[in-house]
Amino acid sequence: MISVYTILLLINIFLGFIPLYIEKNKLSNLFFSFWIFNISAWITCNFFIFNSSYFLFFNKSAYIFASLGLASLLLFILHYPSKRITFSPLHWTMILLPLALNLVFIPTHFHIKSMTSLTEIKFGIYHNIWIIIFLSYCISVIYYGVSHQKHLSKSDQSNLKFISIGALIFLCISVTCNLVIPTLYQVTSTYKYGPLSAIIYNSFIIYAIIKKQLLNIRVIINRIIATIISLSSISILFIFLNWTVKQFISENSVFITPVFLIFIILAASSYERFRLILQSTTEKLFLKGHYNYTTLLYSFSASKSFASSISKLSHYISTFFQENLEISPISIYFPERIENQQEISSIFSTSDNKNTNYSLSEEVLSQISKNKELIIKTHTLINLDDHLLNHKYCLKIISNKKNLIGIIFFGKKMNEKPYYAEDFELFKALSNQISISVNQIQQLRKTTQIDIAQNIQNEIIPSQISLPNCNVESYFKPSEEIGGDYFDSFSKENNYWVVLGDVSGHGVGSGLVMFMVQSILSTLIHENNIVSPALLNQSANKILCKNFERLSEKRPMTIATLHTNNGKDFSLHGSHENIFIYRKTDRSTLHYPISNIPLGIGLFEDLDLSLFKDNKLQINSGDILLLCTDGIIEAENQQQEEFGEEKIMTLLKNNASKKLSTIKNNIIKSVNEYSNSILIDDTSLILIQGK
Repeated sequence: MISVYTILLLINIFLGFIPLYIEKNKLSNLFFSFWIFNISAWITCNFFIFNSSYFLFFNKSAYIFASLGLASLLLFILHYPSKRITFSPLHWTMILLPLALNLVFIPTHFHIKSMTSLTEIKFGIYHNIWIIIFLSYCISVIYYGVSHQKHLSKSDQSNLKFISIGALIFLCISVTCNLVIPTLYQVTSTYKYGPLSAIIYNSFIIYAIIKKQLLNIRVIINRIIATIISLSSISILFIFLNWTVKQFISENSVFITPVFLIFIILAASSYERFRLILQSTTEKLFLKGHYNYTTLLYSFSASKSFASSISKLSHYISTFFQENLEISPISIYFPERIENQQEISSIFSTSDNKNTNYSLSEEVLSQISKNKELIIKTHTLINLDDHLLNHKYCLKIISNKKNLIGIIFFGKKMNEKPYYAEDFELFKALSNQISISVNQIQQLRKTTQIDIAQNIQNEIIPSQISLPNCNVESYFKPSEEIGGDYFDSFSKENNYWVVLGDVSGHGVGSGLVMFMVQSILSTLIHENNIVSPALLNQSANKILCKNFERLSEKRPMTIATLHTNNGKDFSLHGSHENIFIYRKTDRSTLHYPISNIPLGIGLFEDLDLSLFKDNKLQINSGDILLLCTDGIIEAENQQQEEFGEEKIMTLLKNNASKKLSTIKNNIIKSVNEYSNSILIDDTSLILIQGK
C-alpha cells in the first residue's frame, strides 16, 4: 500500500508543478496547482491516519485540506482559461469565509469530539456544518463547470469537460469513503480507500495533458529537451577542456585558473541563447505538424467562417493566436461601427486575458494609419498605451478599399522563440483572411432588419443642433444596436425646439417607441401652431397613450422639451432629473431637475391640467445648459458605484472655460474611464452654451 500511495503522491506533485513551470503568474495555473497540492496533502494525511500514532491530528488535517482543495478547484474553473466573472467582495466572502471557519473550528472538539481508535470516532456539531460547506463547494463546482463551458472554445470545453468528469468521479468515491460512511457509521476504516480514487482523476488529467494539450505540454517538452542538451553540451565541453589542460598544460601553471574562469563566464553568458536555439530545433524535430502553416491557415479559415459578428471573429482570432500559434498576449481592435465602413476614431479591444474594453489613443492610431508596413514593431510607436507595452508587433487589417479596418497587437511566442520570415508571411496571409471575414460580416449585417433600423435611428438623431445665439454639442451612443434614448431639434418659422427623452428599457422595443415619439412630435410641431412645451407634451402624451393601448407592455418615456425664439429665453417642460446649468457670472453649477409629469409621457392619458405649465429659463453669454440621460449618471464602476450627479457638476464647472466640444469629449472620456467603457444603458447628452 505504501508504494501505491508514494507513486500517487509523486504523480500529483509532478502534475502540480507543470502549470507553475509554464506560467506561474496566470491565476488559473496557480489555482490548478493549489488544487493538486491540496489533494496531495489530503492523500498524505489519510495515509498517516493508519500509519501514525497521531491519527487524530492527521484526520483533522485531512478535513482542512479537503475543503481547501475543493475551493481551489472552484477558483480554477472560474478562471479557466481566463477569469469569467468579476469578483466582488461578496464573492470572495462566500468562498473564503467558510475556509476561515474550517481553520478555526476543525482543530477543536466542536468538529471531532473524540477518536479513541482507528475504528471509533465521535463527531461534534461543527462536523454537520462542515458537510454543508463541503457539499456547497461540490454543487458550485458542478454548476460552474457546466455553465461556463458554453463561453469557451471547443478545445477549452473539451479540457474542462475532462477535468470536471474526473473531479466528479473522484469526489463521488472519496466522499463516499471519507465522509458518508464515517458519518453514518462512526468508523474510519474506509479512509484508506478514498485517496486511491485520485488514480482515476490523475488518468483524466494526464489524458487531457497528452491528447488535448491541457497545460501546453509542448512547451515543457521543448524546454526540458533543450535544457538537457544545453547542460550536457556544457558538461562535455568542460570535460574536454579539463582533459586538454591536463594533457598540454602543467597542473601548476598560472594559466589554469584564468582559463576555467573564462570558460565559466562564456558558458553562463551564452547558455540562454544556446538553449533557445536548441528549443527551436527540438520543436521543429518533434512537432513538425504544428508548423504546417498550410494546415494552420486552413484551420483558421474553417473556424472563422462561423463568425457572424465582429465579437465572435475577435474570439476566433484570439483563440487561434493563443492556442494554435502559442502567442500571448493578444489584443484585437475594430471600429465600433465597422458595419458602416466608417473611419476608425473610437475603437474597442477584445482580449482573452482581460474582459476589458480599451480605446486606442488617436495619436497611436494616426501613427499606425500612416505607416505603410502591414506589420509594425510596437517599440517604434510613440506614447503607446500602457496595456500594450508587453506587445511586440501590431498587424494591420486592410479592407479591399485600402481602409484600415482593424489592428491586432500580439506579444512573443510562449515557447520563447524569435519570429522568422515564415511567421510574418503567415501573419500577412491571416490579415487578408480576416479582411475577407470582416467584409462578409459587414454584408451580413447590412441585410438584416435590425441593421436597417439602426441606420434609420442614426439618421433620425440630428448630427448638429442649431439654435440662435447659442453653441450646441450633442452625443448619442446606444448600449445595443438600437437605443431607447432620443434627442431631436425642430424649427418652424421663428420657433426653435430641443427635445431629450429616455424610453424605459433599451434595445429594439425601446427603439421602436423612440421612432413613434419622434413621429408624434414632428407632426404636432409642423402641423400646428404650438409654441408651448407644456402643450406639446400634453398632446404627445394623449397620442402615445392611445398607441400604447394596442401593446401588451407600455414603455413610458421621460422627456425634457425646450422652446425658444432667440436662444436666450427658454420655456421648459417635462419630467427629467438630469439637467444642470453653469452660470458664468458667479462660476456656480446648479442641478435643475424638472418634474412636471412625474412618470413621464405614455403612461396615463387623463393627467391633471395643472401639470402642464411651462418653466422659464434664461441662458446668458457663457452660461452652459447640460441635459443628459440616465446612462451617464448611472454608469457604474467595478464596485457598482454610480458616476453620479456631483461628478457631472464638477466636470461642467472645471471645464466651463474650454470649447464646448472639449467639454463634451471630457465628460464622455470621464464616464468611460469610470465605467471601464462598459455601459449597460444608452447614453445621450446635449450641451447648450450662450454666445
